[in-house]
Amino acid sequence: MRGRAVPVLVAVVWWVMAVGCTVAQAEGRGLGARAPTLAEQAYIDAVYQEVRSIEPNALSRERARQDAEAEERTPAASVVAARAIAVDNSTLQWFPPIGNQGYQNSCVAWASGYYYNTYVQAMDAGIDVSGGSPEHTCSPAFLYPLINGGVDDGASAGYAMARLGDVGCCSLALKPYAQADYTSWPSEEAWVEALSRRTENAYRIRAGSLEGLETVKQLLSNGGVAITGFNAYANWYYDYPRSVAGVDNAVYYCPDGRLVAGHAVTLVGYDDSKTYRDHRDGVIHQGAFLAANSWGPSWGVENSTGSGGKGFFWVAYAAFLEGNFGPAVLYTDDREDYRPIAYAAVGVAHPQRGYLNVYAGMGDPAAPDGVTYSAIRYSGGTQVAVDGSRRIAVDLTDLADLIDADWPATVFVVLSVSSEAAGPGVITSAELFSGVDGEEWYASVSSSAPPVSVEVGASGYASWGLFSDVTFAHWAYDSIAACYAAGIVGGYPDGSYQPELAVSRDQMAVYVSRALAGGDENVPDGPATPTFADVAESHWAYRYIEYATAQQIVRGYPEGNFNPSLQLDRGQMAVFLARAVADPTGDDGLADYTAPDIATFPDVGVDFWAYRYIEYLADPARAVAQGYIDGLYHPEGVCTRDQMAVYIARAFELPG
Repeated sequence: MRGRAVPVLVAVVWWVMAVGCTVAQAEGRGLGARAPTLAEQAYIDAVYQEVRSIEPNALSRERARQDAEAEERTPAASVVAARAIAVDNSTLQWFPPIGNQGYQNSCVAWASGYYYNTYVQAMDAGIDVSGGSPEHTCSPAFLYPLINGGVDDGASAGYAMARLGDVGCCSLALKPYAQADYTSWPSEEAWVEALSRRTENAYRIRAGSLEGLETVKQLLSNGGVAITGFNAYANWYYDYPRSVAGVDNAVYYCPDGRLVAGHAVTLVGYDDSKTYRDHRDGVIHQGAFLAANSWGPSWGVENSTGSGGKGFFWVAYAAFLEGNFGPAVLYTDDREDYRPIAYAAVGVAHPQRGYLNVYAGMGDPAAPDGVTYSAIRYSGGTQVAVDGSRRIAVDLTDLADLIDADWPATVFVVLSVSSEAAGPGVITSAELFSGVDGEEWYASVSSSAPPVSVEVGASGYASWGLFSDVTFAHWAYDSIAACYAAGIVGGYPDGSYQPELAVSRDQMAVYVSRALAGGDENVPDGPATPTFADVAESHWAYRYIEYATAQQIVRGYPEGNFNPSLQLDRGQMAVFLARAVADPTGDDGLADYTAPDIATFPDVGVDFWAYRYIEYLADPARAVAQGYIDGLYHPEGVCTRDQMAVYIARAFELPG
């Protein structure tokens, strides 16, 4: 029974958190922890891992040792599971100064972004943020507009922490906080900077049990911080830290009075010896967590140092155990020393950004090898527009294992428009950035696809395909990609491949020479004296034609010309390729080959001039020439650029 009751309790507690935000705003002290939407809850359930215990680390053991020495007690008498009696991580250099959300209901963004992620990232980088450097403190103004649905009614703490793993959080320097602004979109620079502050692996510790209580304390003793939410009642909201019903000795231990709204805070420490008298039984109890609030340094109490500004409060272990503080404590892992390997900057435009989903992937968009997180996930407000001027950054590092020789041709970005949207959306631009030296700068390449219009209820994509006119859906895509990766084919200056153009004899010489030599750089310079009267040294394909001639792959016409601009038919193409793959190259390598007596293709009889070459390529052992679906070969048909790529890829067994 109890196992079934916990999820119900969680749902009820978080539902009532949405009540009273307007009242809180009127007091000038915003709140803002609300229940997740159904979509947010589904994402939370998919992302979070339940934690029931945490092992002590070296810091925890050292704190326990120092605590025992200071109190002149043996470690066994002073600690439980290698923990000190009291811990306060807000005194460490990685914790930022107390901030102030003002009347905006952005407590979730302050708890998760400003306090939690600043602390985690500063610890990772070894940076002192205790002075409040805007360049190194995370901005709640970045996170809040992405999770509040376009209205100032708060956000889900669980969803916010999950989103830190997706998009990260930029600095206050790039997204300053203003309590009146809860919708403005981050700049592209802010989106990009945020990626380096992504977390990973979201965890939750359930409230309401001694097991959960001990686990939270161990997390804090290990040097971690965490966020949680609770229902703020009148005795805490209006009266803390004065001693009233539910508050004693600056310890909040139970609610009293009317419910105001839900609130999110950051747990920074605990003290097993912190005492308070519970008015309900008149008994003095011990033990409380220390939490950082976001109402400025004049509210609440000081931290354990007892000096400097205020901004903190104590909450009794009993409140945690009784379900009056929770329902869960949330934290993540850090991505140590993180910098994206690659990311895409995507411009999208739509009058209702809350109806958009933007993500990236690799492979065929119709059946991708992998996709990223959603940079925006039907959030940000259905009454708030977005345009392409502030591009969204999508990190591709999670797909690093899929990067191969076809990079960046296999990358795409997707815009999905909800069926509830009022009109279509547009991908206005897409640019791919990949790390060069691993530290300072990126090289970039723009997709030629945008603008891409996406209809209501549909998805559209922009890719960095090999060429603007060769998509994944093209029948010869794999072969063209293989030839491109091998350095055999290139496109036109406008970014196209023009797959249906007929191949000329000089182009054929280029294809075959590069394939045979193992890349363009291995094709040698031509001789000082031209072989053909109509192919001078100045001809663009001179060295390729001369190389193919030297390999006995091509020959000229009786008058001594090569006729480089003549179109190539499929019969001629078979001759050149058969000579190229023979060993040795040329007709000498085909001397021992005997063509079959029965033709493979009805339209290529045994008396056709190129019969043995076509049959050589059609041999099942090679399977280079496979004909059309009508069973014919069409030897006099024009050989197009896509067909040539297919034959080259098959003949030279290119991977892809």
